[in-house]
Amino acid sequence: MLMHVALTAMARWFNRFRGRALSFATFGITLGDSLLPFTLTLSIAAFGWRNVWIGTALALALVLMPLVFLLLRSSPRGGIVTASGDAPSAAGQEWHRARVLRDPLFWAILPGIMAMPGIGTLFIFHQANLVAAKGWSLTTFTAFFPVLAVTVAAASLTAGFLVDRLGAWRLMPFLLLPLSGACLVLAALSPVWSIPLIFLGFGLTQGVMNPVMGAVWVELYGTAHIGAIRSLATAALVAASAIGPGIAGWLIDGGIPLERQAVGYAAFCLACAASYALLQPSFRRRTAESLPA
Repeated sequence: MLMHVALTAMARWFNRFRGRALSFATFGITLGDSLLPFTLTLSIAAFGWRNVWIGTALALALVLMPLVFLLLRSSPRGGIVTASGDAPSAAGQEWHRARVLRDPLFWAILPGIMAMPGIGTLFIFHQANLVAAKGWSLTTFTAFFPVLAVTVAAASLTAGFLVDRLGAWRLMPFLLLPLSGACLVLAALSPVWSIPLIFLGFGLTQGVMNPVMGAVWVELYGTAHIGAIRSLATAALVAASAIGPGIAGWLIDGGIPLERQAVGYAAFCLACAASYALLQPSFRRRTAESLPA
Protein backbone atom coordinates (compact mmCIF):
# COMPACT_ATOMS: atom_id res chain seq x y z
CA MET A 1 0.00 0.00 0.00
CA LEU A 2 2.85 2.39 0.80
CA MET A 3 4.43 1.74 -2.59
CA HIS A 4 1.08 2.19 -4.36
CA VAL A 5 0.40 5.49 -2.58
CA ALA A 6 3.93 6.78 -3.21
CA LEU A 7 3.92 6.05 -6.94
CA THR A 8 0.41 7.44 -7.33
CA ALA A 9 1.51 10.65 -5.62
CA MET A 10 4.52 10.98 -7.94
CA ALA A 11 2.33 10.38 -10.99
CA ARG A 12 -0.11 13.12 -9.92
CA TRP A 13 2.42 15.68 -8.69
CA PHE A 14 4.69 15.70 -11.73
CA ASN A 15 3.93 16.17 -15.40
CA ARG A 16 6.95 17.04 -17.53
CA PHE A 17 9.40 15.08 -15.33
CA ARG A 18 7.03 12.32 -14.26
CA GLY A 19 9.36 9.53 -15.37
CA ARG A 20 12.27 10.88 -13.35
CA ALA A 21 10.08 11.40 -10.29
CA LEU A 22 8.84 7.81 -10.47
CA SER A 23 12.35 6.44 -10.97
CA PHE A 24 13.67 8.33 -7.94
CA ALA A 25 10.76 7.07 -5.85
CA THR A 26 11.44 3.46 -6.82
CA PHE A 27 15.15 4.06 -6.28
CA GLY A 28 14.30 4.80 -2.66
CA ILE A 29 12.52 1.45 -2.40
CA THR A 30 15.54 -0.35 -3.88
CA LEU A 31 17.89 1.52 -1.57
CA GLY A 32 15.83 0.45 1.42
CA ASP A 33 15.79 -3.16 0.26
CA SER A 34 19.57 -3.07 -0.09
CA LEU A 35 20.64 -1.18 3.04
CA LEU A 36 18.01 -1.67 5.73
CA PRO A 37 18.43 -5.42 6.38
CA PHE A 38 22.18 -5.04 6.98
CA THR A 39 21.77 -1.80 8.95
CA LEU A 40 19.05 -3.24 11.16
CA THR A 41 21.07 -6.40 11.78
CA LEU A 42 23.95 -4.29 13.08
CA SER A 43 21.55 -2.14 15.12
CA ILE A 44 19.94 -5.19 16.72
CA ALA A 45 23.36 -6.54 17.64
CA ALA A 46 24.29 -3.21 19.21
CA PHE A 47 21.04 -2.13 20.89
CA GLY A 48 18.77 -5.20 21.04
CA TRP A 49 15.73 -5.96 18.91
CA ARG A 50 13.18 -4.29 21.24
CA ASN A 51 15.06 -1.00 21.22
CA VAL A 52 15.40 -1.13 17.44
CA TRP A 53 11.62 -1.62 17.02
CA ILE A 54 10.91 1.24 19.44
CA GLY A 55 13.40 3.49 17.66
CA THR A 56 11.90 2.62 14.28
CA ALA A 57 8.40 3.47 15.51
CA LEU A 58 9.58 6.82 16.91
CA ALA A 59 11.39 7.66 13.67
CA LEU A 60 8.26 6.91 11.63
CA ALA A 61 5.98 8.92 13.91
CA LEU A 62 8.23 11.87 14.72
CA VAL A 63 10.31 12.26 11.54
CA LEU A 64 8.85 10.60 8.46
CA MET A 65 5.15 11.30 8.99
CA PRO A 66 5.62 15.06 9.67
CA LEU A 67 8.01 15.22 6.71
CA VAL A 68 5.40 13.66 4.40
CA PHE A 69 2.76 16.15 5.51
CA LEU A 70 5.23 19.01 5.03
CA LEU A 71 6.24 17.94 1.53
CA LEU A 72 2.67 17.29 0.39
CA ARG A 73 1.12 20.45 1.81
CA SER A 74 0.61 21.97 -1.67
CA SER A 75 -1.68 20.64 -4.38
CA PRO A 76 -0.47 18.42 -7.24
CA ARG A 77 2.06 20.08 -9.57
CA GLY A 78 2.62 22.85 -7.05
CA GLY A 79 -0.83 24.40 -7.42
CA ILE A 80 -0.08 25.80 -10.88
CA VAL A 81 -2.78 27.81 -12.61
CA THR A 82 -3.63 28.45 -16.22
CA ALA A 83 -3.39 31.81 -17.99
CA SER A 84 -7.02 32.48 -17.03
CA GLY A 85 -6.20 32.08 -13.35
CA ASP A 86 -8.03 28.76 -12.96
CA ALA A 87 -6.51 25.57 -11.67
CA PRO A 88 -6.02 23.07 -14.51
CA SER A 89 -8.48 20.20 -14.47
CA ALA A 90 -7.12 16.69 -14.15
CA ALA A 91 -6.91 14.83 -17.44
CA GLY A 92 -8.93 11.68 -17.94
CA GLN A 93 -12.06 12.56 -16.00
CA GLU A 94 -14.03 10.06 -18.09
CA TRP A 95 -11.65 7.18 -17.26
CA HIS A 96 -13.07 5.98 -13.97
CA ARG A 97 -12.33 2.49 -12.65
CA ALA A 98 -15.50 0.84 -14.00
CA ARG A 99 -14.79 2.09 -17.52
CA VAL A 100 -11.17 0.98 -17.36
CA LEU A 101 -12.34 -2.52 -16.44
CA ARG A 102 -14.34 -2.56 -19.69
CA ASP A 103 -11.38 -1.33 -21.74
CA PRO A 104 -9.76 -4.08 -23.88
CA LEU A 105 -6.47 -2.18 -23.87
CA PHE A 106 -6.18 -2.51 -20.09
CA TRP A 107 -6.65 -6.28 -20.26
CA ALA A 108 -4.15 -6.52 -23.12
CA ILE A 109 -1.51 -4.81 -20.96
CA LEU A 110 -2.15 -6.80 -17.80
CA PRO A 111 -0.58 -10.22 -18.63
CA GLY A 112 2.79 -8.73 -19.50
CA ILE A 113 3.16 -6.63 -16.37
CA MET A 114 2.24 -9.67 -14.25
CA ALA A 115 5.23 -11.58 -15.66
CA MET A 116 7.91 -9.90 -13.56
CA PRO A 117 6.32 -10.41 -10.11
CA GLY A 118 5.13 -13.89 -11.03
CA ILE A 119 8.33 -15.21 -12.60
CA GLY A 120 10.77 -13.30 -10.40
CA THR A 121 9.04 -14.39 -7.20
CA LEU A 122 8.80 -18.06 -8.17
CA PHE A 123 12.54 -18.37 -8.77
CA ILE A 124 13.35 -16.71 -5.45
CA PHE A 125 10.71 -18.78 -3.65
CA HIS A 126 12.05 -22.04 -5.11
CA GLN A 127 15.73 -21.08 -4.93
CA ALA A 128 16.65 -24.14 -2.84
CA ASN A 129 15.21 -26.39 -5.56
CA LEU A 130 16.93 -24.36 -8.25
CA VAL A 131 20.42 -24.41 -6.73
CA ALA A 132 20.14 -28.14 -6.03
CA ALA A 133 19.28 -28.80 -9.69
CA LYS A 134 22.10 -26.55 -10.91
CA GLY A 135 24.72 -27.86 -8.50
CA TRP A 136 25.24 -24.44 -6.92
CA SER A 137 25.49 -23.71 -3.21
CA LEU A 138 22.77 -21.54 -1.70
CA THR A 139 25.44 -19.25 -0.25
CA THR A 140 26.96 -18.66 -3.68
CA PHE A 141 23.55 -17.97 -5.22
CA THR A 142 22.50 -15.45 -2.58
CA ALA A 143 25.91 -13.77 -2.69
CA PHE A 144 24.95 -12.35 -6.10
CA PHE A 145 21.80 -10.61 -4.84
CA PRO A 146 23.62 -7.23 -4.80
CA VAL A 147 23.83 -7.54 -8.60
CA LEU A 148 20.03 -7.52 -8.65
CA ALA A 149 19.79 -4.49 -6.36
CA VAL A 150 22.38 -2.42 -8.25
CA THR A 151 20.84 -3.31 -11.63
CA VAL A 152 17.33 -2.39 -10.46
CA ALA A 153 18.56 0.99 -9.21
CA ALA A 154 20.54 1.82 -12.37
CA ALA A 155 17.79 0.64 -14.73
CA SER A 156 15.13 2.56 -12.81
CA LEU A 157 17.01 5.87 -12.96
CA THR A 158 17.83 5.39 -16.65
CA ALA A 159 14.24 4.46 -17.50
CA GLY A 160 12.97 7.60 -15.79
CA PHE A 161 14.91 9.81 -18.19
CA LEU A 162 13.80 7.73 -21.19
CA VAL A 163 10.15 7.99 -20.12
CA ASP A 164 10.40 11.78 -20.02
CA ARG A 165 12.10 11.95 -23.43
CA LEU A 166 10.22 9.26 -25.38
CA GLY A 167 7.00 8.48 -23.53
CA ALA A 168 6.41 5.38 -21.43
CA TRP A 169 4.21 3.62 -23.98
CA ARG A 170 7.06 3.55 -26.52
CA LEU A 171 9.25 1.58 -24.09
CA MET A 172 6.73 -1.16 -23.35
CA PRO A 173 7.85 -3.60 -26.11
CA PHE A 174 11.30 -3.70 -24.48
CA LEU A 175 10.18 -4.28 -20.88
CA LEU A 176 10.24 -8.06 -20.86
CA LEU A 177 13.20 -8.76 -23.15
CA PRO A 178 15.78 -8.85 -20.31
CA LEU A 179 13.53 -11.14 -18.25
CA SER A 180 13.11 -13.51 -21.19
CA GLY A 181 16.88 -13.53 -21.66
CA ALA A 182 17.39 -14.34 -17.98
CA CYS A 183 14.96 -17.25 -18.25
CA LEU A 184 16.83 -18.62 -21.28
CA VAL A 185 20.17 -18.33 -19.47
CA LEU A 186 18.66 -20.15 -16.50
CA ALA A 187 17.36 -22.89 -18.79
CA ALA A 188 20.54 -23.39 -20.80
CA LEU A 189 23.52 -22.64 -18.54
CA SER A 190 24.79 -24.07 -15.26
CA PRO A 191 28.22 -22.48 -14.57
CA VAL A 192 28.37 -20.22 -11.54
CA TRP A 193 29.10 -17.20 -13.76
CA SER A 194 25.59 -17.51 -15.19
CA ILE A 195 24.07 -16.49 -11.83
CA PRO A 196 24.89 -12.75 -12.19
CA LEU A 197 23.56 -12.86 -15.76
CA ILE A 198 20.23 -14.13 -14.42
CA PHE A 199 20.07 -11.42 -11.78
CA LEU A 200 21.09 -8.83 -14.40
CA GLY A 201 18.11 -9.77 -16.58
CA PHE A 202 15.72 -9.78 -13.64
CA GLY A 203 17.04 -6.43 -12.43
CA LEU A 204 16.78 -4.73 -15.83
CA THR A 205 13.13 -5.68 -16.26
CA GLN A 206 12.18 -4.87 -12.69
CA GLY A 207 14.01 -1.54 -12.72
CA VAL A 208 12.51 -0.39 -16.01
CA MET A 209 9.04 -1.72 -15.18
CA ASN A 210 8.42 0.56 -12.19
CA PRO A 211 8.79 4.02 -13.81
CA VAL A 212 7.44 2.90 -17.18
CA MET A 213 4.23 1.39 -15.85
CA GLY A 214 3.81 4.16 -13.32
CA ALA A 215 3.76 6.64 -16.21
CA VAL A 216 1.86 4.47 -18.73
CA TRP A 217 -1.37 4.52 -16.72
CA VAL A 218 -1.25 8.33 -16.65
CA GLU A 219 -0.51 8.55 -20.37
CA LEU A 220 -3.40 6.25 -21.24
CA TYR A 221 -6.00 7.25 -18.65
CA GLY A 222 -5.02 10.66 -17.26
CA THR A 223 -4.63 11.64 -13.62
CA ALA A 224 -8.23 12.18 -12.49
CA HIS A 225 -8.71 8.60 -11.22
CA ILE A 226 -5.12 7.39 -11.34
CA GLY A 227 -5.20 6.04 -7.78
CA ALA A 228 -8.17 3.79 -8.48
CA ILE A 229 -6.70 2.68 -11.82
CA ARG A 230 -3.26 1.93 -10.40
CA SER A 231 -4.88 -0.06 -7.60
CA LEU A 232 -6.27 -2.47 -10.21
CA ALA A 233 -2.80 -3.05 -11.62
CA THR A 234 -1.27 -3.31 -8.14
CA ALA A 235 -3.80 -5.97 -7.16
CA ALA A 236 -2.92 -7.94 -10.30
CA LEU A 237 0.80 -7.73 -9.51
CA VAL A 238 0.26 -8.96 -5.95
CA ALA A 239 -1.88 -11.81 -7.28
CA ALA A 240 0.85 -12.76 -9.77
CA SER A 241 3.49 -12.88 -7.04
CA ALA A 242 1.26 -15.29 -5.10
CA ILE A 243 0.20 -17.44 -8.06
CA GLY A 244 3.65 -17.81 -9.66
CA PRO A 245 5.32 -19.89 -6.92
CA GLY A 246 2.22 -22.07 -6.60
CA ILE A 247 2.11 -22.92 -10.30
CA ALA A 248 5.85 -23.57 -10.36
CA GLY A 249 5.61 -25.86 -7.32
CA TRP A 250 2.75 -27.79 -8.89
CA LEU A 251 4.79 -28.26 -12.08
CA ILE A 252 7.87 -29.37 -10.10
CA ASP A 253 5.74 -31.99 -8.34
CA GLY A 254 4.50 -33.07 -11.78
CA GLY A 255 8.05 -33.76 -12.94
CA ILE A 256 8.76 -30.51 -14.82
CA PRO A 257 11.92 -28.93 -13.33
CA LEU A 258 12.47 -25.19 -13.14
CA GLU A 259 14.98 -25.34 -15.99
CA ARG A 260 12.33 -26.67 -18.38
CA GLN A 261 9.73 -24.29 -17.01
CA ALA A 262 12.08 -21.37 -17.72
CA VAL A 263 11.78 -21.98 -21.47
CA GLY A 264 8.01 -21.56 -21.24
CA TYR A 265 8.39 -18.42 -19.14
CA ALA A 266 10.77 -16.95 -21.72
CA ALA A 267 8.29 -17.71 -24.51
CA PHE A 268 5.50 -16.04 -22.52
CA CYS A 269 7.62 -12.90 -22.05
CA LEU A 270 8.48 -12.73 -25.74
CA ALA A 271 4.82 -13.15 -26.68
CA CYS A 272 3.84 -10.29 -24.37
CA ALA A 273 6.64 -8.11 -25.77
CA ALA A 274 5.37 -8.81 -29.30
CA SER A 275 1.83 -7.90 -28.27
CA TYR A 276 3.05 -4.57 -26.84
CA ALA A 277 4.79 -3.88 -30.15
CA LEU A 278 1.58 -4.59 -32.06
CA LEU A 279 -0.36 -2.32 -29.67
CA GLN A 280 1.85 0.71 -30.36
CA PRO A 281 -0.71 2.40 -32.68
CA SER A 282 -3.41 1.93 -30.03
CA PHE A 283 -1.14 3.36 -27.36
CA ARG A 284 -0.38 6.36 -29.55
CA ARG A 285 -4.06 7.09 -30.21
CA ARG A 286 -5.08 6.67 -26.58
CA THR A 287 -2.26 8.86 -25.35
CA ALA A 288 -3.31 11.62 -27.73
CA GLU A 289 -6.93 11.33 -26.54
CA SER A 290 -5.92 11.46 -22.86
CA LEU A 291 -3.85 14.64 -23.12
CA PRO A 292 -5.43 17.57 -21.24
CA ALA A 293 -7.09 20.13 -23.41
